[in-house]
Amino acid sequence: MPDQGQTDLATSRRRLLAAIAGGIAAVSGLFVVVVSLVLCANYIQLTRTDPASDRVVQPLRATLQNQPQNQVLRDQIRQLDLLARRALFSSLALERQGAYLLLGSAVLMLIALHSNSVLRKQLPQPASSGSDNFVEMNMLARWSVAGLCALVAIAGVILMLLTRREIAQLFPPGLATRPAPGPVAAPVVLRPDPAVLQPTTNVVAAPAVPAVVLPPPSRAAVLSNWPNFRGPDNLGIAYCRTAPTQWDGISGSGILWKAVLPRQGHSSPIVWGSSVFITGGDETGLEVFCLDASTGALAWRSRLEGTPRKIENLNEDNSYASSTPATDGNYVCAIFATGDLVCLRPDGTRLWIRALGVPSINYGYAASLIIWRDRLIVQRDAGQTGMLLALNTATGETLWETRRSVRSSWATPALVPCEDRVQAVLSAAPLLAGYDTESGKELWRIACMMGEIAPSPAYAAGIVFAAQEGCGIKAVALGSTNVLWEASDDVPDVASPLALTNLVLMATSSSALITCFDGPTSTIVWQHEFPKGFYSSPVYAAGNVYATDRDGMTRIFKAARSFELVAEPALGEPVVCTPAITEGRVFIRGTNHLFCIGSK
Repeated sequence: MPDQGQTDLATSRRRLLAAIAGGIAAVSGLFVVVVSLVLCANYIQLTRTDPASDRVVQPLRATLQNQPQNQVLRDQIRQLDLLARRALFSSLALERQGAYLLLGSAVLMLIALHSNSVLRKQLPQPASSGSDNFVEMNMLARWSVAGLCALVAIAGVILMLLTRREIAQLFPPGLATRPAPGPVAAPVVLRPDPAVLQPTTNVVAAPAVPAVVLPPPSRAAVLSNWPNFRGPDNLGIAYCRTAPTQWDGISGSGILWKAVLPRQGHSSPIVWGSSVFITGGDETGLEVFCLDASTGALAWRSRLEGTPRKIENLNEDNSYASSTPATDGNYVCAIFATGDLVCLRPDGTRLWIRALGVPSINYGYAASLIIWRDRLIVQRDAGQTGMLLALNTATGETLWETRRSVRSSWATPALVPCEDRVQAVLSAAPLLAGYDTESGKELWRIACMMGEIAPSPAYAAGIVFAAQEGCGIKAVALGSTNVLWEASDDVPDVASPLALTNLVLMATSSSALITCFDGPTSTIVWQHEFPKGFYSSPVYAAGNVYATDRDGMTRIFKAARSFELVAEPALGEPVVCTPAITEGRVFIRGTNHLFCIGSK
């Protein structure tokens, strides 16, 4: 039997451990209460926060309407809007991190209380007759406090989950893919408005004509053109042998032609054969334009009938025509911030119109279209729900639609080959996911995104890259449910990343940095800072990367593992759109002109 000294030593150790456990429980409980209060305050702030309706920015926007040429005021609004969005992202991150801390501290408190209880039971108890009642009351009080702290922790977590900007993550409605049985969601033709402006020269106002189903173009034809935003498959790669690197928009050197568009907009140009297609729109009208690629002459313009529905909370960096159209050489499709979708033949003859309705989305709708074979793919993520649609390009009928439990997104799907199929890869908080272009079935998903997503996904060598300033860049092996690697610094909030075989490039709007990663490993290969940031997405052509900053200066550098500047030609006016590049030519939309760079 152990002697009295050993017994006393063991008792002292138990008392010490019990005291330590009690102290840990007390500190953990206090931490639970403090974090819960912080989360409650943050929740209240989030429910009152809307970057699109900030009380400081709104008066400036009203002033800008009366002074549309005030560039200083425009830049000031951009900076305030950026700060507001960053504050929103920080609050969302705080909610998530706070919930994890809350749960961890609550679990630690319960473990410490349990340890304290077990250790105290092993200590000698006083001989007093009331000792048992005292111990029971003491333990009851401790566990009551513990239960109260646990309830506070749970309440804090629930507040985080019930934040109106995160509610889609709490109650995912599941996949709701359904094929359209025949004429469901038939094309809706907008009725003419008596207040419509009189047609001008070259306006195509013909009524819808019977559908003529044409075979899709060959893969070689798609790759030799620039059919949608960021070129073939929305991946930012021009499949050409040569592309110009020297021009001056002010002197006209290297400029084949420049044209004034009848209406302004932020959509990027697309090119097929001898035609350039682009859109424009404002509160008085929405139009699709076709220009001759060799001369810049306006071939035709097609206007939607009626006065556009007014768009609330339209950001000054957005417009009625921010979505880039798409073509396959047989059809030209365009969508506007009003949700109106139109399809025309390359000669301007109208085929059909769909009125999808004005999306409930801050800053205005801006996702672009993409065509795959006989179908038009439309990403329509707005509010707390989302939808991916496939429409028959010849008729406008819905082939399938897939409901998505995501928040608002301004990104455009990227088309990625996978075994015997092509999938559309979409980015919208919280999901990075792939969908079968034939059926709309969700193939894989990973909940790794957060915030308001504008950059489109990139893809190369089996890896998908998705970026957003608020959550960093995530690299995911195609079809995987795990993040391969991620980085959080110097991530774009507008421009889409560009992925090449072993390189990934990102261009930021605020820090004016271009970062080059090693694609498989996340190692930063190089970084270079420029005087002005980028809204335009970087694109690749003929061994070089073209990144056009907001002042219209295109930074051309080698697609290599070290920064090697090739040229810095200036356009002479601001640019927010992404260039279109075909063999020997670059097409860039500035604030006032559409430029064609190259030689005859």
